[in-house]
Amino acid sequence: MTTAKLTTRQRRNITTRKKLYESALMLMEDTAIEDITISHICTHAGVSVGSFYRHFKTKTDIFVEMYEQADTYFLDKYQVQHLNATALDKILEFFDTYSTYHLKIGLQTVKQLYTCNNKLFIMKGRNMQKMLQLIIEAGQVSGEIDNTDSAEEITQYLFISARGLIYNWCLHDGGFDLREGMRHYMNRLIISIKSLSH
Repeated sequence: MTTAKLTTRQRRNITTRKKLYESALMLMEDTAIEDITISHICTHAGVSVGSFYRHFKTKTDIFVEMYEQADTYFLDKYQVQHLNATALDKILEFFDTYSTYHLKIGLQTVKQLYTCNNKLFIMKGRNMQKMLQLIIEAGQVSGEIDNTDSAEEITQYLFISARGLIYNWCLHDGGFDLREGMRHYMNRLIISIKSLSH
């Protein structure tokens, strides 16, 4: 559905949802999500509390929205790039895009996402995971990536490693170049999945 075909009410709903989402993100830059109330978000967005509940059930839904936005970001920024690259190069570029997204949303927001209570990290079937798994499967078919472990297991392994690096970046208050660090670690990790015969 294009914006031109939307009714005034639908456009207003999209604008309100976006305001609420962006207000929550801005507040998270300075305040822990646990300390942000729905009332704070609504006041910052300039909308009523009732409006919040028309768009989100809980504050946790803001996190879900962030993950959906991350998947969309990946579809927009990554999928069309590097069509002729090797599978291993595609993995490196995938995680470059992953680190760039984290830089885009900002250190303070990332710090709030990277907690043991955030079970969205282990949610299966996200587009981002599927995309990486397809790259790995293609690499296994071409003989570039070892098939001792399944593509799903390798996907999980690489995401766990990437999240560990990002967590470390948070612990160091963004004290190192995340993109450079991600490229360095992923270069070392892909050695472990590279097929010996390729």
